[in-house]
Amino acid sequence: MTTDPSSNPKAVTSRTKVGIFMPCYNLGAYLGESLDSLDAQTFTDFQVVIADDASTDSDTIRALRKVSRERSVVQFEKVNLGLVAISNKYMAELNADYIMLFSPDDRMDPRFLEVQVNYLDSHPDVAAVCVSIQCYGESEELIDYSDERCRLPDMLVENRFSGAALMRKSAWLAAGMHDPDPALFPNLDYDLWLSMLSRGMTLGTVAEPLFFWRVLRTSLSHAVDAQRTLVFRRALAAKYVDLYDAHASFVIDHDLEVIARFEEYYARTEENHSWLKEQYHSLSEEIERLTGQSTRRRKKPLPSSSRGLGIRLRGAVRGLLRRVRNRIRRR
Repeated sequence: MTTDPSSNPKAVTSRTKVGIFMPCYNLGAYLGESLDSLDAQTFTDFQVVIADDASTDSDTIRALRKVSRERSVVQFEKVNLGLVAISNKYMAELNADYIMLFSPDDRMDPRFLEVQVNYLDSHPDVAAVCVSIQCYGESEELIDYSDERCRLPDMLVENRFSGAALMRKSAWLAAGMHDPDPALFPNLDYDLWLSMLSRGMTLGTVAEPLFFWRVLRTSLSHAVDAQRTLVFRRALAAKYVDLYDAHASFVIDHDLEVIARFEEYYARTEENHSWLKEQYHSLSEEIERLTGQSTRRRKKPLPSSSRGLGIRLRGAVRGLLRRVRNRIRRR
């Protein structure tokens, strides 16, 4: 069902056990796969609200206008609202006990909803539940979660709960929905889980890989650089200052351990860098010996990074093989 951009989402959502919101911005190429995975669910008491956030890609608009599925409603925004604003707008209107945010480039196992609904039904004290995630695309990592790690104080130092979670709508509202503070983007789900935990809520996990996360170069996870991470951490510490104060020793011990690991990594990197330099110079001498040609006049300053040195070394190996092959042919 496709609706007019000016229509009210509240008017097009019927009462269901599960409400799913799918924000879409220029991701129409993957929309069909995501909707197919929803159609294949063994649990069927759900509705999907898809909202286009003023996409600029005509193929995405076309794909959305073609959506005609029994449990799907499509909305179109005239102005780009951004992920947080559009999610809060439509998730607040989902007429369901349990809700979730679902990206149009991901997929679900057929049992995804059934397993999580059963879990929440049988654990009335749990605010949200997530499953293990199987990555695909740019990564094939399997990400597992456990009840022990999605608790305080562990969650203060690292997000150990998945964004692919089914949650009680009442818990989402009580936690303040998604915080619009730009410093918390794109880690809005991490902030949401901390907000729930800070209010005494509990998170639960199911150790089954029932969600498939497509990792793209344009994924939000790739948009997080060191500077943005620092800004995000400072925003979290300011927002949950009481939690961080209460668990200060745990957080400090964790940070010291991370610093020690980085120091060890950089020490190994320096050793690798020295080894690569030795290998490069040794290979240059071997090229001269086998080909009778000096490489000195063609030498460029060596790269400062181990990665750059590795690339130069591979190039030198190819050059050596090419020169030896040519020398053999001339004999």
